[in-house]
Amino acid sequence: GKTWIALGVISTIKKPTLVCVPTIELARQWCRRIREILNFNDVGILGGGSKEIKPITVSVYNSAVKHRYELMDKFDLLIFDEVHHVGAETFKEIVLDSCTVYRLGLSATIERLDGNHNFIYKLIGKPIFYITYYELVKRKYLSPLEYVKVVGSLSSSELRKYNEHSEIDEFDSFSSIKSFTQLKRISLCANWKYDKVVEIVKENLGKKILVFTEYLEQAETVYKKLREFLGDKVALITGKTSKRNRKLAFEKFESGDVSVLVSTTVLNEGIDVPDAEVCVIMSNSGQGREMVQRIGRIVRFKEGKVARAYDLVTIGTVEEYLWKNRFREASLIFQLSDKKYSSMLRFLY
Repeated sequence: GKTWIALGVISTIKKPTLVCVPTIELARQWCRRIREILNFNDVGILGGGSKEIKPITVSVYNSAVKHRYELMDKFDLLIFDEVHHVGAETFKEIVLDSCTVYRLGLSATIERLDGNHNFIYKLIGKPIFYITYYELVKRKYLSPLEYVKVVGSLSSSELRKYNEHSEIDEFDSFSSIKSFTQLKRISLCANWKYDKVVEIVKENLGKKILVFTEYLEQAETVYKKLREFLGDKVALITGKTSKRNRKLAFEKFESGDVSVLVSTTVLNEGIDVPDAEVCVIMSNSGQGREMVQRIGRIVRFKEGKVARAYDLVTIGTVEEYLWKNRFREASLIFQLSDKKYSSMLRFLY
């Protein structure tokens, strides 16, 4: 929906335009949309080894920062997709060094924990339109959601290791951070999750499923376990996956030759996977934005579809704390509740 709004702005203003996005996959998706919807073929791309600056250019944020002095006086319209990134220390230079009068920011998760969304409002503008998820469901722009919290426990050996790292020296901040990192990793990568993911995938055979992890090793391990019974119907996409293999995996997922995509954070933002119906959040940081983005990959509208999100949480660990933080933010977006207050949205154990 955000992309369509931006395309309408480009079409209306008809000025040289720079679109900034967080990933090269999203940049290529934008280029396709501009060609197909606006019938404008001369689109430049900046990032992923390409440097083509044209009247309409789509750039990855990192590349826009790198070439900002070359770009600053070439465009009249700046569009920031996933505009919350502009609040980051490195990316805000794009806006500070730009002379553009027309600026548009797009995001489903604008507020930042560091408060820098206020900085974004000053340099780009305050929010001019907001719509709730529930309203979008009623209008049939998004599908209803069933959220399922799945809980499990550490094994005895994992618990012993966890308890060892729990003995934190409160006066040594480095040790505290290091210990918390270890506690987080043990919790998020608990062994019970691997069998549970396989079980969930088996329960949802015939549907298109996304499996999200926080760690590369976890993604590779669960991918191997799923291949044992799915074979070539499962694909793995991580930061290590080549451009060619990513493109092939997306094409196979769209055609149905692949029914399960396993990923780390590559699919978090903006990538359009309209046929996805189920997501399994095997591990997630404490950031609500990440959870919202992952669930957002499965709620694209399809007649009769009810999207389903499984969120795996190891009880009695720091993951419960991380889950509370992210669920609080996600519940504001998707209007989740710990009570079955509607047939559309449910919170299940």
